[in-house]
Amino acid sequence: MLMENGTRTDRREHDMGGALDGLRVIDLASVVMGPYACQILGDLGAEVIKVEPPAGDMTRRTLPQRHPGMGALALNVNRNKRSVALDLKTDAGRAVLDDLLDTADVLVTNMRPGALDRLGLGPDRVSQRFPRLVQVRAQGFRSDSELADRAAYDEIVQASSGMVDLMRRATGTPSYAPTILADKVCALTIAYSTLAAVIHQRATGEGQLVEVPMTDTLLAFNLVEHLSGHTFVPAEGPTGFNRSMAAGHEAVATKDGWACILPYTPRNIADFFTAAGREDLAADERFATSPAMATYQPELYALIGELAPQRTTEEWAALCAQHSIPFAPVLAVDDAGTDPYVTSGGLLTESEHPTEGRYRSIGFPVRFTGTPGGHAHARPGAGRRRRRRAARAGPHRGRDRRAGRRRGAGPMRAADVLAAGTTPLTAPAFPPGAHRFTDREYLNVVYRTDPDAFRHALPEPLVAGDPLVRFEVMHMGDVDGFGPYTESGQALACSFDGEQGEYLHGMWLDNSPATFAGREQSAYPKAFGTPRLAVEDGALVGTLHKGSLPVAVATMAYQHAPLDPAEAAAQIGVPTFMVKLVPGRSGPVDARLVRTRITDLTVKRAFTGPARLQLSHHVLAPLADLPVREVVSASHVLTDLTLAPVTTVHDYLER
Repeated sequence: MLMENGTRTDRREHDMGGALDGLRVIDLASVVMGPYACQILGDLGAEVIKVEPPAGDMTRRTLPQRHPGMGALALNVNRNKRSVALDLKTDAGRAVLDDLLDTADVLVTNMRPGALDRLGLGPDRVSQRFPRLVQVRAQGFRSDSELADRAAYDEIVQASSGMVDLMRRATGTPSYAPTILADKVCALTIAYSTLAAVIHQRATGEGQLVEVPMTDTLLAFNLVEHLSGHTFVPAEGPTGFNRSMAAGHEAVATKDGWACILPYTPRNIADFFTAAGREDLAADERFATSPAMATYQPELYALIGELAPQRTTEEWAALCAQHSIPFAPVLAVDDAGTDPYVTSGGLLTESEHPTEGRYRSIGFPVRFTGTPGGHAHARPGAGRRRRRRAARAGPHRGRDRRAGRRRGAGPMRAADVLAAGTTPLTAPAFPPGAHRFTDREYLNVVYRTDPDAFRHALPEPLVAGDPLVRFEVMHMGDVDGFGPYTESGQALACSFDGEQGEYLHGMWLDNSPATFAGREQSAYPKAFGTPRLAVEDGALVGTLHKGSLPVAVATMAYQHAPLDPAEAAAQIGVPTFMVKLVPGRSGPVDARLVRTRITDLTVKRAFTGPARLQLSHHVLAPLADLPVREVVSASHVLTDLTLAPVTTVHDYLER
């Protein structure tokens, strides 16, 4: 999506051809500095692949957040990226990263040198294997210094670069700037340094190592004006830029607010005092020349502060505009979302996130007439970080220098196979998730079954408790990527390692992509069937047919009595366990017990009432192998929800 004049208009991912279209960047960075730099490259059209550890970048855990793994800071520095989770401490994880680097132009990381060496990602090893790759490495201190492996966050760098001392001299308190200044300045430095190295790469075919030490970068930034008299040898005066360091260098109180009123030249000052009704100060010798102004800056600030309360902010704005005197009202950050200048330029608008709902999107501030940058897609959720579904990591969409080779000039590489995520490789049967379900309607009938049959149906190491089975028929009103469909199945009450949950025994549905996705991407035991959910003559009726034969018929009195939404959420929101089994020629190549659960659950309506359930035998839909002994409860629930990605809790192939 791209902001134009404050209005959000449709835009496909990168289809408008940003300036960096065709550039592939691997974002192996964390927190803010590296991710923000890579977001800027993504805003400019680069394809950015964020590589995260299995637990996710630490910004996912920052507050505030609506849902786990989607903190506000993560949303604000990770848009326009694809995401893949890799454990780089394993051979498998490093192998996938190597495949990604083989397709990439740029690697950005802010790991310390020692950590990179331990992972086999030292610059010599990487440049030897990928000679064309631009490696951009940022850390707190230079790699050739004795401080190279010291931890350094923004405040550490503000202290070591002189920023805290400047705050002390200006305010009397050795404080930190109230923004992560070092991280963001260094992010901008990473972005422009990357582009310079890419220009060299395109001209020569050679990669190189680009190092951005945070302390050096912010110190150089600070000294542009604050080296001041020490620019000369010997010194011609103290350090510190006088106008910024002078007492009273601050916004002033108007009659109804705060403003920055800053007459900058002797002419500005004369016009300001004349317009303000203080003609006696218009020709004051203290402000008549630039050298005099430098000496009497505190006095000038004090006089402006005395005059400011005589007019409203709006009156000062009109007066200063009339005489071309620099002026701005102080923008309260709380008001940024409604400020006319901010909203008219699309700098902060409301957008719709696929999992987080309505949120404020920070716009791209630079405008290009031919290669516009901007917000193409939001930060992917935690459910979009599956290593084996590396569609989040490519392919290069056929626009880079390797497109000809990939489309017929050579073999498909391992990275491209991993990027496909599912078969068939060139035309996957379903889109990547996580998938958001809207208006998912449940008919649940919980019944007690035969204990022996129940125990036989549960795979170890799951532990059987009370032999309760939940038969469900679910109509999906709308699902991202699949549309509406209906599904039915059985879930068995169990526990694993003390955690209560359900084991999915079998599922049948009428949607091919959802069936394939459930089996290939996760471990849902899905098969084709014809479930149906409808209201008939005062009863909610859920049925499942396998071919022409009915195998399950459930009925419940329609909206018989309200059900507490919290109780309904607890019933369907429990952890779910499944067996992932992939056969091979000489036995399974993958056999795991996995866990997932529903997230972002909103119960819209919930009812309970009397119910009945009838099961019939079918060899390919063996629901009746768990016979109905007693109906315990029933519910009818309407929800919105998201399914979390699966995690492995037990590997059957480990000896």
